[in-house]
Amino acid sequence: MLQKVKGISDKRLADLSKLNITSCESLIKHYPRNYLDLSNIMPIKFAENNQMALIKATVITMPENKVSGARKLKYVKVVCSSGGDYLTIIWFNQPYVLQKLILNTEYLFYGRIKNNFGQITITNPTFEPVDKNYKLRGIVPVYKLSGSLTQGVVKTIVNNALKTYNVKSCIPASLEAKYSLFSLKNAYLEIHNPTTFSSIKQASERIALEEYFALMSAFKLLKG
Repeated sequence: MLQKVKGISDKRLADLSKLNITSCESLIKHYPRNYLDLSNIMPIKFAENNQMALIKATVITMPENKVSGARKLKYVKVVCSSGGDYLTIIWFNQPYVLQKLILNTEYLFYGRIKNNFGQITITNPTFEPVDKNYKLRGIVPVYKLSGSLTQGVVKTIVNNALKTYNVKSCIPASLEAKYSLFSLKNAYLEIHNPTTFSSIKQASERIALEEYFALMSAFKLLKG
């Protein structure tokens, strides 16, 4: 039962139902809609305008709470140094960021670059300290969300479901061995925790083969 998966509260259960996720099977089949390649840190000087990029930079000014314009829009602002270049980073309506930024500390920032005649800005990036780089690394799945669900929550509960759900293949073990197919569970694990983009392709093909085999088997049963 979906309710027994660790990390799924009543609120999250309701949010998942909006995505037509009502069972462990439908949860592990909630495939990422995209992947972020965070395997490479980009030097600021090579980042193009409007490009999403992972930047390593050091906070060199004290984080400040500021207010902009007649609308009194609140934001946090810092200036950072990256490889001899400078950039301004701004977070709108995220006052908690102020408590997470430390002067002269190096961070990884992921967001959209704005290059206005050499004045580089990133708005509302995700970030974490370089020495505690747990999330902004490797290939990161991006899921469709609803309600209060976040990317981190969905990834966690999908992996919790994979730990307990008994994934069964309808392809006979003899055929799996004959054609050197890796297990269906490993395919799901790779889709949700990819190591390389080529491994995502292989896992997708394995799952597609499973669905095709199940469909053909159903047709044969109906025909018979």
